[in-house]
Amino acid sequence: MDAPQRIGRYAIHGEIASGGMATVHLGRMTGEAGFTRTVAIKRLHPALAREPEFVDMFVDEARLVARIRHPNVAGTLDVVRAPFELLIVMEYLEGESLARVIKAVRRDADVVPVEIALAILCDALRGLEAAHDATSDAGEPLGIVHRDVSPQNLLIGSDGITRVIDFGVAKAIGRLHTTQDGTVKGKLAYMAPEQVMGKAVDRRADVFAAGVVLWEMLTLERLFAGENEGVTMYNLLGKSVPRPSELAAHVPKELDDVVLRALARAPEQRFGSAREMAIALELASVVATPRRVAEWLASHVGDTLAQRKAALQRVEQGSGAMQTAEPPVDPTLHGISGPRLAAGRRRMSTHAVIGGLVLAMLASFGLGVSRLRERTAPPKPLAASSVDGTLESPRPVATTVPTASSRADKIADNAADSGVSASVAVRPTRPSSRSSGPAKKPTPSAAALASTCRVTFVTDQEGIERPTTVCR
Repeated sequence: MDAPQRIGRYAIHGEIASGGMATVHLGRMTGEAGFTRTVAIKRLHPALAREPEFVDMFVDEARLVARIRHPNVAGTLDVVRAPFELLIVMEYLEGESLARVIKAVRRDADVVPVEIALAILCDALRGLEAAHDATSDAGEPLGIVHRDVSPQNLLIGSDGITRVIDFGVAKAIGRLHTTQDGTVKGKLAYMAPEQVMGKAVDRRADVFAAGVVLWEMLTLERLFAGENEGVTMYNLLGKSVPRPSELAAHVPKELDDVVLRALARAPEQRFGSAREMAIALELASVVATPRRVAEWLASHVGDTLAQRKAALQRVEQGSGAMQTAEPPVDPTLHGISGPRLAAGRRRMSTHAVIGGLVLAMLASFGLGVSRLRERTAPPKPLAASSVDGTLESPRPVATTVPTASSRADKIADNAADSGVSASVAVRPTRPSSRSSGPAKKPTPSAAALASTCRVTFVTDQEGIERPTTVCR
């Protein structure tokens, strides 16, 4: 299997279908924490992707299509722009287009059962109705008209549900071509007369196209298509439309009126909406269930669907090599993205360093206090302070005054409870005024003889002893 081409977070695999404007590929979307999803990627031909006007309109149409959320519409997930590339990322659907299914039915010398044909078209009509009723974020109608409803743009899923695809593409293509030479492009054989004549179109143009699709499903013949565009346009504007039951004996006459109303050349004589046409079809005959449609689909294109499923499995099995290497994620940190996880690790490392420093300081202070407690012998000479060079005189500790170690322990406990690291300064205590006997004078050292200052302790209003220097 050839290595896929990667654009952004998408890997583009083999081609699924091709048209005059774009190719459709099987793709894989990759994301954080090993997330993957199979998608369909529509890739515009390079010539069109270089046209700024077309690209802008196409992106705008894709944005509008994203407003349509319905089970019978293939979802648009993303739009990717790269140098000379334009990708439309869509929901991947297992199935086959109605155009290819009709070819398979003709090949098998079979017919499309009426209940199957109605199920396919009713699904399409419900999807079209959702598009026609789509609104903006502000709740304003978007006025979306597909304008390219045809067997090529109806996809029958392996689950038996039909979805409308390719919203907006034909509309964008038509605008581009009109700005160049004034002609109208599209599938002429399915266009409403007002669309061909360049008049304003609304949802009833899609109803007309749906009527053409239904007529052709029931009869397995082409309605307006001729040997060239001139003949096709002539048929579209003036040909008398035969009743389906006259050409296909299995079609009930109750359907004839519904089909012919949808094909009325005057928009005001058609169904006013796709939903109205779907209701009329459901009242005229039995509509097959999705399970029945899926079974019928497999009977005609089952081999093709199996081949695509096998290709999909190969892509999914080989997608592991496409993943960007990521550090293992702690299973207890569900929902935390990579950057947040890294930031959390940095915070934990910082806290560990601070905690280690606090413990080292406490241990150092505890050692000093232990040495103070051991001074039961006559006091030692004065020693120079390592902080400011002043002289300190060690004093016996009274039993009624808290020791330095107990103060440090209390401060450390408070810091641990609050989750905030704290530095602890431990000061030696002076004897209580109630201690018995005068304090012994230390033997003066050379440093003491050279200084006329000494350190003493004063108890403030809060009962905390603070050192002070007294000089003569």
